Amino acid sequence: MSTPNRTIALIAALLAVPLACLAAIISFPLLDLYATQPITGRATGLDIVFNSDHLLFDAIFLVSIVAYLAAIYLMPLLPDPHLRWLIIATPIIAALLMIFFYPLTSTDIYDLTFRAHITNRGGNPLTAIPFDFRYYPDGSKDHLYGFVAWFNDPSPYGPAWEALAAFANLFAGADLLASLFAFKLIALLSLIACTVLVVAIARQIGSPPLRTYYVFAASPLVLFDAIGNGHNDLTLVAAMLLGVYLLLRGWLGLALPTFTLGVLIKFVPLLLLPLVLIYVLRRWGWATAARHFAIGAALSVALLIAFYAPFWDGWQTIAPLQRTALFTNSLAAAWVKAINLLGVGLSTARTLALGLAALFTVALIGWQLRRLWHTPTAQLDTAFIESSAAVLLYFAAFALAWWQPWYLLWALPFLALRPVGGRLLALRAIYAVAFLYYFFNTLEKVKVGPGDHENWLGLFIFLPLIAVTLWVWWRGRQQRQQPAPSMSLFL
Repeated sequence: MSTPNRTIALIAALLAVPLACLAAIISFPLLDLYATQPITGRATGLDIVFNSDHLLFDAIFLVSIVAYLAAIYLMPLLPDPHLRWLIIATPIIAALLMIFFYPLTSTDIYDLTFRAHITNRGGNPLTAIPFDFRYYPDGSKDHLYGFVAWFNDPSPYGPAWEALAAFANLFAGADLLASLFAFKLIALLSLIACTVLVVAIARQIGSPPLRTYYVFAASPLVLFDAIGNGHNDLTLVAAMLLGVYLLLRGWLGLALPTFTLGVLIKFVPLLLLPLVLIYVLRRWGWATAARHFAIGAALSVALLIAFYAPFWDGWQTIAPLQRTALFTNSLAAAWVKAINLLGVGLSTARTLALGLAALFTVALIGWQLRRLWHTPTAQLDTAFIESSAAVLLYFAAFALAWWQPWYLLWALPFLALRPVGGRLLALRAIYAVAFLYYFFNTLEKVKVGPGDHENWLGLFIFLPLIAVTLWVWWRGRQQRQQPAPSMSLFL
């Protein structure tokens, strides 16, 4: 393609992403749906919008994915100033538009709202269940309870998130629409923090900042799931990125408590702590690492005490994770189906599937620790980013029983920092995975797909990422004599 034609194609692709977001809010306008639809009973986004309209959402989501990936492919390393401004502006416009998108494909934002409401009513969302707070002390019903999906489960998040959510709820109160905007605003502010940090890290490790910015900020997962549906994963990601930035700058005493803050939102940063340990030992040696770790550990303990103190109600307070034993549209669910064919029984099959997932996670982290330990010192920063991408991506994709596409947001900024070779293929694959998830779920909602959760659906959803993994492994074997690190997520 000639340069002028390539530039025209890039401009079209850049503009198509916010246009897809505009089509989404025209098709599913938050304000209009709340103004015209009756909000009664346990109505949620999945109930208010007709199931057939999910096909329209699938089409809009697919357009945004194709345009986004095309823009990444067409984007030059050094675009001219006019293109630079367009690359910067289009994700900002798209994110602002998605504030007004009706949360069509998730009920989580309603649960976030009610658990924050529990906190402000004097309850403890880490141990209490929404069912016990369906009435006010005077006997009147709390109308927000009608929107709760997980009414028998305490919060799966940590006290840092619940404290932030309660603060947001102070302003929204019992107004559901105000609460939706409040959590979307948290997601938007988290996106801004993530974007600033990911660009700063890109400069630190020598990755192209503008390309990194676009790969992350224009992501359809960011726009539709984090901003549109109001998920809290970007808040977690912001804590992880801040920890990484402090670590790369050599401020380990502050990096450890920052990772701890992330753990106090959701457990995910725990996966990176072994990598952090090896990185620090390789970079500074045992004596200096021990001193930094002592400072960081002391600050982390203080942070744990400060955040858990208002919520502490015995050991059951520590982030209950009941959903780890639930299986839905995940690869682990397909493992349950396969193991159960052996006649061992469903309960045993589930236990074995969870055991396989845990074994996979330990093996993956061990492999990445070995890689990081043998990496030359001059390449430690990029190797740490690449290993973090591998651990977070493959844990989110292959090791979780309860799976949702927005979990891929955990790995997205790390892939954005090194979008080359195998990681670029993985980046493309995760959008295919996300689209297949929504498409198959649409079929299920209109009763075309299977109705049970422990089925083969997860296997079909993850085929693109499985194929990329196998291809990268095969290429690694072929190039064993002259390995190409940029082509591998594992080596």
